[in-house]
Amino acid sequence: MTTDVRYEAAFLRGALLIGLMHERDAHDWAESLIHAEPDLQSTLAEILTTPVELSAMREALYPLAKDVDPRRVGMALLTAMHREGPARPSDARVRMLGQIRADFTLPPEIAAAIKRFENRQMFAAAGVTTVTPPAAEEITAFLESVARERGHS
Repeated sequence: MTTDVRYEAAFLRGALLIGLMHERDAHDWAESLIHAEPDLQSTLAEILTTPVELSAMREALYPLAKDVDPRRVGMALLTAMHREGPARPSDARVRMLGQIRADFTLPPEIAAAIKRFENRQMFAAAGVTTVTPPAAEEITAFLESVARERGHS
């Protein structure tokens, strides 16, 4: 099994979790590899026969994704969010960032910045008048700085 396939599976699993991709994308991915990766045919076939449901698909991807560095995946998910752009509402993007922070290892300064976004969103939603929710421009600038740091801007 190639390392790239394991990483792709881990990224796809994370992207499904945060809502960046749809479960059917896992089927497409597995189908594209089933003949190219003979050692993985049974695992890929299992993914192809898995119902297009979030939990089931994430479980089917787990055997391939389990040993991949969570920091690498978390940073890749942040870069993917940057590339997606601000198409989603800010509150949805903050929820996605929070899920990445909770489930993947991130550098402390990046995790802290995400936590500040989450706190602001929570306090603003609770009616604290001195706090404003994160603006789309702020989230975009944050993701751009992360991508730039990684050389993906």
